[in-house]
Amino acid sequence: MSLSLKRRERITKKHEFKNIFEKGRIYKKNNIVFYVLINEIQNSRIGIIVKKKIVGNAVKRNRIKRIFREAFRINKPHLSHYIDIIIFPSTDLKEITFKLAEEILIDLFEQIVA
Repeated sequence: MSLSLKRRERITKKHEFKNIFEKGRIYKKNNIVFYVLINEIQNSRIGIIVKKKIVGNAVKRNRIKRIFREAFRINKPHLSHYIDIIIFPSTDLKEITFKLAEEILIDLFEQIVA
């Protein structure tokens, strides 16, 4: 049994990102912009965009992506709808921890339900 995020739970195609940017709702929390769109497929998906110009080298960018993917994977059962979510940090997240990312996502999930 694999505990990783499955391929079908990731947003990977350019047209999928574009669709979410155009039709999705925008939420902002802790200098992070979230684009959220309720989808019709039978699972929630996540896409993460971390710009080199904002965050820095690949090690830092990949760390942020890993933290948010894991927080999403663990907390997706709390969702009442199937959603597509794009996470887009607007500033450097040097201080981000798993606990903080988890709190941010849970707060976002509660806002989506409301």
